[in-house]
Amino acid sequence: MTSTELRDTGLEENPVRTESSNAWWILSGVVMFIGTLVLLVAFFVEVPYFANLPGPAFRTDEFVTIPGQETTESSGDLYLLTVLRESVTLVGYVQASFDDRITLIPREVILPEGRTSEDKKRADQQMMEDSQQVAIAVALERTGYEVSFASDGVEVGEISPGSAAEGVMQEGDVIIAFENEPVFFSGDLVSRIQERAVGDVVEFTIERGEEILDLKVTLGAREPGDPTPIVGVTIFTVGSRFDFPIEVLIESQNIGGPSAGLMFSIEIINQLSPVDVTSGHRIAGTGTIDSDGSVGPIGGIRQKVFGALNAGADLMLVPEANFEDAVAALGGQDTEMKLVSVATIDDALQAMA
Repeated sequence: MTSTELRDTGLEENPVRTESSNAWWILSGVVMFIGTLVLLVAFFVEVPYFANLPGPAFRTDEFVTIPGQETTESSGDLYLLTVLRESVTLVGYVQASFDDRITLIPREVILPEGRTSEDKKRADQQMMEDSQQVAIAVALERTGYEVSFASDGVEVGEISPGSAAEGVMQEGDVIIAFENEPVFFSGDLVSRIQERAVGDVVEFTIERGEEILDLKVTLGAREPGDPTPIVGVTIFTVGSRFDFPIEVLIESQNIGGPSAGLMFSIEIINQLSPVDVTSGHRIAGTGTIDSDGSVGPIGGIRQKVFGALNAGADLMLVPEANFEDAVAALGGQDTEMKLVSVATIDDALQAMA
């Protein structure tokens, strides 16, 4: 074969190699595009879940001031605990699934159909305001002051579709009693409900216009397998009235919900009492406070245990109903922090003595 023939043979083969090369580049481009799209979805598109993460612990003396009164200087620190809630991407969901500090919650549990983030925020702020007033009342009673309080009841707001309350309660109903016991504040009602179990049939006495009705509701769950009983309504106190002999100011600093009630009460007592109730310790805690001094359960106990650890607490006060979950969360952690179960504020003060 001549050199010319060799060159001709090469020229005949080049078109075949070029078509194959073009196909390979096209395929590579498609694969890269799909890969990039998958990565964008994984990192930026949210899945229908929220993640509860440990939030910061705050010193309660930064929230509470008592003008015009001689207060006791504390040798220790009191901390309230918080939970951060964030939307989750696919990557975040996978990471959270392997992180013991994080709890994943279906979005519809936090924001049922028809409820917005703003609705949730308003409800949380209302519960915070109610809990502050009740915390002040309980603390002043424990330090020897006479206080009086009342309300017009607890009004029903939005009703979640498919909830236990749907078809039984109506928006605008005012709850005045639960299981034949008077109800004054939304926090008290939430605590009493959470002392029951999913599937329990409970009775609410409500005002609907000019009528007084007794309504039976079977308590539901937030989601299948969740032991926390719920009614499925938003509620808020109406016409609350407090008569306090001294002024106590609490600044919520954009924290919502009722779970700081216990620690607010203890902080007020610590400032007004001649004895430093901290005894020089770093004490973290959580729990709602009822008008009779009972401590109610809260959400996010796992995250709050880790928040207490991050704050370097010696002792963490835990509502009785959350104690088993708190012990489970603390298990395996290298710490000397002690958990104490409390059913009342008196239990908490005794544990700190």
